Amino acid sequence: MRKIFLFFIVFVGAFFFASCTPGAPKNESPETLKENAAKRKEYLKKGKEIARASFKVLGGTLKAAIAAEGIEGAIRTCNVHANPIVDSLSKEYNATIKRTSLRIRNQENKPTANEKHILKLYQRAQEAGEDLMPIVILDSNCVTFYSPIITKPLCLNCHGEPEQELRLETIELLEKRYPGDKAYSYKLDEIRGMWSIKFKDN
Repeated sequence: MRKIFLFFIVFVGAFFFASCTPGAPKNESPETLKENAAKRKEYLKKGKEIARASFKVLGGTLKAAIAAEGIEGAIRTCNVHANPIVDSLSKEYNATIKRTSLRIRNQENKPTANEKHILKLYQRAQEAGEDLMPIVILDSNCVTFYSPIITKPLCLNCHGEPEQELRLETIELLEKRYPGDKAYSYKLDEIRGMWSIKFKDN
């Protein structure tokens, strides 16, 4: 029941606020509804595949940097290479791949109004103990996939509580690399942000 409730509030909210081109919702025929259901399933699979691949590449890059240079080296690597890696994956998959959050570190990842709406829905759902699920929004011009990013143990090294998981020297480096950084004080298994993937061809 909880999963059904979350899907309902996210899908309804996203239908009105997260379309690629604004417009009033249209009545759809049974045939169109069936086609859209199949399309949503297809892009749900594609979105999950891209999110997993992106996470694997970024995570692997950070783990290698930590092994070679420690957390500070990982921060430098992320600062220089993370967005170019995502851009490269976007070209590979013919989609616009983005990581965003309500508390961003890199200003280039600032959420749009639509993304902020979805993030708030996810946040409320987690606070209510609901299951967080990926969703797909269809529009006449594009398809958008959203999936929550959950805080894992490795994340706490750079996104945890200051002076607990987050060391003072790490905080200093983050402040130097990311002025106005707000992406800290997260707890294990808390939603930290989301993947926002927009497909160019639908």
